[in-house]
Amino acid sequence: MINDLDISGPYLWRFVDDTTASEVVLKGGVSKAQEIADQVTKWSSENRVQLIINSDQCKELRISFARNKQDFEPIVINEKELELVVESAKPLGVTISNNLSWNAHIEEVIKKASKRLYYLVQLRRAKVPPCDLALFYTSCIRSVMDHAAPVFHHSLPKYLMNELVRIEKRAMKIVQPNTDYQAVLANLNIEPIIQHHSKLICNKLFRKARSDPSHKLKLT
Repeated sequence: MINDLDISGPYLWRFVDDTTASEVVLKGGVSKAQEIADQVTKWSSENRVQLIINSDQCKELRISFARNKQDFEPIVINEKELELVVESAKPLGVTISNNLSWNAHIEEVIKKASKRLYYLVQLRRAKVPPCDLALFYTSCIRSVMDHAAPVFHHSLPKYLMNELVRIEKRAMKIVQPNTDYQAVLANLNIEPIIQHHSKLICNKLFRKARSDPSHKLKLT
């Protein structure tokens, strides 16, 4: 566990044995990424955790919209240069791209949800009732598209929203093949995915954050 890992300066996110650190480097400024890596390496050594920081598993993601991108010295971990500067990273199941678009994340979500449609087909062939098929969809397929929806929903362009709707339409076509998409949703009491994300997830979360002074997302 890394609960007592404390790094001065940058933003730090910790989850079980995973650590993500970020910093803001102003134009012409100096990066402190090496200092961050050194502090984590020191903590690892002092706590006799040999595998907490592995140069082969560490990734560096640079986000910049400047015309002339600033170059930085490579990060060195355990006397080995961190060679991998990636275009996207996936902390806690959310794919963050270096251009801050959600294309890569939605692409991953669509792939994962599409694979699970196969099981919905098999259940349909086994003559499972539509109400149970709907339960499988909401719990095993739409849950994939729901993951971290408050993070990305309000910044999705329409064409990416349509990709999520397309998966739902395919699922509803499997559940009730000869029925219109909207009619299937109404028959099975399923809220359309876009409204679902907006009302049940995003609005509920941010309303609670606004009304609860002790909420973690409360701005101070």
